[in-house]
Amino acid sequence: MTSSGKPIAGGREGEANSQSASGSKVKGKFREFDNRPQLLPIGLRLGNVEPLDYPLHMITAPVVLLYASNDWMSDIRDVSRLASSLPNVIDTYLVPQSTFNHLDFMYGIHSNTLVYDRIFSILNPNSRLRGAGSHSTTSTIEFGLWKTGAGTGGEWEWHW
Repeated sequence: MTSSGKPIAGGREGEANSQSASGSKVKGKFREFDNRPQLLPIGLRLGNVEPLDYPLHMITAPVVLLYASNDWMSDIRDVSRLASSLPNVIDTYLVPQSTFNHLDFMYGIHSNTLVYDRIFSILNPNSRLRGAGSHSTTSTIEFGLWKTGAGTGGEWEWHW
């Protein structure tokens, strides 16, 4: 169970014991995960075995946080803390369905309308959420947004 009383699927509270794409959640902190000190014999462990905090203030890319109130991998309070720690959050979005959970982001039958449409809107070059345009188009290409008719003023297309 988390501190908010939510059950944790498949294990202990938070991500302190496994690597996650968003870092380890340890005591309300956003930290690196490193299990190497635990692999060393006690006599060889030197220095601080506490993981380092990520320098969130140094993240300059625009960030969008999408989350759900029924997500067992995150808590709304954690998302709020993370949003206040990041310098360039352009949008936070609580999925407006109380039963939406962590797996629904990928496999939910309503993900298309509840999540993906919003992501496409954000990635749209004309979206108000894209910020001042200070980020490179390289990051949008990785998400499948391609410019067609190069040099001719072509349109943006989604490619899967």
